[in-house]
Amino acid sequence: MEDIIREKYKIEYTIKEIPDYIAYRAVDIGDREKKTYLLNVYAGANVKKYVKTFHNLKNCAEYKEIFVENGRLAAVFDYKTGEDINTVFKKKADLKTAYRLKSVEQLLNIGLIAESFPDDIKCRVIDHGNFHIKQSSEKIELNYLIDPDIYNEDYVAILISEIRKMLPKTFTEPIAEREFFLQLKRRPVKDGIELYARWKKDVPGIRKEYEKISSMPLIEKIFSIVIKNIKWFFRERFSRRDKR
Repeated sequence: MEDIIREKYKIEYTIKEIPDYIAYRAVDIGDREKKTYLLNVYAGANVKKYVKTFHNLKNCAEYKEIFVENGRLAAVFDYKTGEDINTVFKKKADLKTAYRLKSVEQLLNIGLIAESFPDDIKCRVIDHGNFHIKQSSEKIELNYLIDPDIYNEDYVAILISEIRKMLPKTFTEPIAEREFFLQLKRRPVKDGIELYARWKKDVPGIRKEYEKISSMPLIEKIFSIVIKNIKWFFRERFSRRDKR
């Protein structure tokens, strides 16, 4: 493995390597702050394939440059540190509701921005392993590891599954939240824009229910949750029967 690329980027380590593609973490040796970057380096047929793709990449603040060196194409992005999203939103994680709702909003904003990306990038960068959370700022960030072997055609399903992790399914979840996911199954969205619009429409009701539940005394809270679940169960049961 070479140490320096383009007499500018010093390789720290290899993140991933497959035929005709290597992802590096590197530092800019000319930068006083020694900023870190993610280099997607393509060889072979991938060079011609991705030149136009990256040339057409707009509206991406993390994207820095592309260049060709020694017959290989390199696409440079800011490197994002942080914890894996699955580590933070693990099952039964003790996280505040406000933080969970804030995280969903951040994730959907990422999906909204990605809608302007070329499909070759959008369908590869929206991948479970690329989401990271910076705990100090509670900010979700995307590492632009763009592996040519990955193509998530239904990338919206990935966004929805990440939201499901952030708002885990429990007996205590608000009915409005349950309805949100149920409607996504009944009337699937076509892209990140529509998914964002659905959430913005439903989140006030979801937030209101969470706030109401949290303000109740324990016994009243348990009673309210039980009654709501019973009502919801029978309503859905009769609704499904009527559609037959």
